[in-house]
Amino acid sequence: MLELFPSLSDRHGEGVILMNLGYLYSARAQYDKAIEYWQAAQTKLHPDSPEAKQIAQQLKKTYPIWQMLTGDLIWLVVLIFIGFNLLRGHWAIAALILIAFVSLATYRVWKLRRGN
Repeated sequence: MLELFPSLSDRHGEGVILMNLGYLYSARAQYDKAIEYWQAAQTKLHPDSPEAKQIAQQLKKTYPIWQMLTGDLIWLVVLIFIGFNLLRGHWAIAALILIAFVSLATYRVWKLRRGN
């Protein structure tokens, strides 16, 4: 359906659909996708429209950082791996994995806040 709007030159309609898709992903706690759709909708909507203002408000909200970071099963596996290495006395391995974990988490938060 989204392909129909460019052929009709209805940028506003396309923006509204993108905005609604953002709300759908937000409701499903898929904040990365929601932000992606809202940012795409902003490029389609007129800046003075109520919808554009609504999206701007949504993007200003602080999304649960923990939910964004723990969206994948890999995070749980990494934390279990760190705990296992700490229990076994492999402090250096656990420290390196923890540093990598924190670096990646910081990068994901930075990337989301930057808008990519």
